[in-house]
Amino acid sequence: MFRFLLLLSFFCSLLQPTSASLAGEQAYCKFQERNLYRAVKKDGIPILDMPPIIACSNSTLPRHTRIYGLRVGKSALAIPKAVLRWHAVVNIKRQRAPISVTYCPLSGSAVAFAGVQLGVSGLVLDSNLVLYDKKTQSLIPQLYGEGIDGKLSGVELPTLPLVETDWGHWKKKYPHSEVVSPKQTSTIDYSRNPYATYAASDELWFPTHTRNQFLPAKTLVFTMVHKEDSVAIQLETLKKSPTQRLRIVVGGLPVRLIYDASLDAIVTDCSVKQTTAYWFAWQAAHPHTRLIR
Repeated sequence: MFRFLLLLSFFCSLLQPTSASLAGEQAYCKFQERNLYRAVKKDGIPILDMPPIIACSNSTLPRHTRIYGLRVGKSALAIPKAVLRWHAVVNIKRQRAPISVTYCPLSGSAVAFAGVQLGVSGLVLDSNLVLYDKKTQSLIPQLYGEGIDGKLSGVELPTLPLVETDWGHWKKKYPHSEVVSPKQTSTIDYSRNPYATYAASDELWFPTHTRNQFLPAKTLVFTMVHKEDSVAIQLETLKKSPTQRLRIVVGGLPVRLIYDASLDAIVTDCSVKQTTAYWFAWQAAHPHTRLIR
């Protein structure tokens, strides 16, 4: 893992687009004009399958720790962002149903997929993680959220809303929350962010098939998509608005966005497909997206 992280920027300069023959000539017909690259071998990033989950009262996480919060029914679960940075995928079960929480540091996006267990294919599409379904082996680009080959080709995977906040805000609002707590190992230092330099620069490690200059590339935007209609909202736009609320229609679905001060995060009043992502990555995945600034 360390070797990959240290050499990744060098490898990126040498990579060539992966041939469509990787999964058959028809497999990527919808994406042949896109930039599909191989970053590492399949399963080259060590995902977490059914990691230890502990009660909030037993956690020693510092209050400022960034986490992704997940609600399923009345239960609440926090996954530290540092854990997702190192593992990309955390497969869990809530109420006996499988959930795959995924994070791509290249695109700054986290998505929780319901009903599946996913792995890391080693590919990236438009600088975004390409996952694979462990049951069918179908490839699923994270920000597209649908299979691009095999049995899940053209099938959109259901998702669950994630909230990015800090552990202090989350446990105050959900005192009975649980938290993913993997054991420390000699090979992974969760206190170190291996992507800090990438996040702070304008540099992209992989090309994208399209890019506009409406916003700086790595501006974080809150995004939603429904029935092929997509929208991106600058995070600061909602925070700085007088009411800290916004009503918008996405694919015919009325959605109310609220800046929740108790979580220091944006939440919605429905389960529309949503994530926070870098502008360049969202726009590459959804070229016709609307932008609210």
